[in-house]
Amino acid sequence: MKKILTLSLLALALGACSGGKTQTSASDSVAATHTVEAAVLGIGVYTGIIPNADATGSEVMLELKSDMTFVELSKVEAGNNETGEYREEGTFSLKGEDLVLTYTTSPDMVKRAYLRGDSIQLLDAEGNIPELPYVLRLKK
Repeated sequence: MKKILTLSLLALALGACSGGKTQTSASDSVAATHTVEAAVLGIGVYTGIIPNADATGSEVMLELKSDMTFVELSKVEAGNNETGEYREEGTFSLKGEDLVLTYTTSPDMVKRAYLRGDSIQLLDAEGNIPELPYVLRLKK
């Protein structure tokens, strides 16, 4: 009788241990899936300098977040030593490499871009690559 009880307890203990391992594997798998999804969605912070017609350029930081929102910070340096800092927010969608930024702070403003590897190629109002390539690179 003691042997049966001991074997039953041992089997129960081993079953509980393997159940814990399964849960750890499942949570590791979920974390890995989220990491892959984030990489596929282009989640991250992109930076670059965008030329301006009436300024020396705009230093831009664009952060794509995992909840499909973004924050864009721009620092404009005008030719007459005036500077301005701007913050825009909104949502984004990504279909293949086509990235669409919809601004909630300026509802009529929508920007289109291509997400290619570790960079974002901004497009002009007609959806074409501009003469001067406006590219933001992923900051690692």
